[in-house]
Amino acid sequence: MKRINFYFSTKLTFDDYVHDHSFALRIMPPESTSQHILSCSLNISPYVPTQQTVDAFGNNVTAGYLRDDHRYLDFEIKGTAEVDSVKHRTDYMPCYLYQSEYTAPDDELRKFYAELKSAALFPATFRAAKCKRIWPFCGIPA
Repeated sequence: MKRINFYFSTKLTFDDYVHDHSFALRIMPPESTSQHILSCSLNISPYVPTQQTVDAFGNNVTAGYLRDDHRYLDFEIKGTAEVDSVKHRTDYMPCYLYQSEYTAPDDELRKFYAELKSAALFPATFRAAKCKRIWPFCGIPA
């Protein structure tokens, strides 16, 4: 396991005063088989009470609402995590496991897959062909 410190800061400035402002931040790191969060703090300015939830993809979500006029929203997260790069996520989102009309590959994706497969078998030939098609003057003879 490796111990890492993380820090992220965002400062939003609005051209004019805004009010009745709802927001959802997806910046809190999740617990997983490959990482354990030892410490984590989130600061939001102007101060606003927040609620924590998890979205359909497993992201931690911090939601808030600012009723009063304000011209900025700043948020900062910092903490420490233990990360084990040997372990990796083995659970997948159920929406990606089953083919449906929305996940069936179209002709362009099938063609792209075939090109990738060719690249694995003939990498130099593939790169040369791609280069001629995308950048004809790259120096590869026709």
